[in-house]
Amino acid sequence: MGSVLGDLPSFDPHNFSQLRPSDPSNPSKMIPATHHPTHSRTLPPPDQVITTEAKNILIRNFYQRAEEKIFHVVS
Repeated sequence: MGSVLGDLPSFDPHNFSQLRPSDPSNPSKMIPATHHPTHSRTLPPPDQVITTEAKNILIRNFYQRAEEKIFHVVS
């Protein structure tokens, strides 16, 4: 009897050939190989600031739709 997950792409051990242990003394923790660019085209602008949204995107969408409905009813 075969495994239920046996035909999934991740079954192929070659899919994980780019992984290496994060700590050689503990090989169970694997991390993917990190890409190090050889050029500066991918560097972010020096004044770029990355922030997180205070509201969840789904909740924000609900509020936006509710405001649109209220705006259409009032006008």
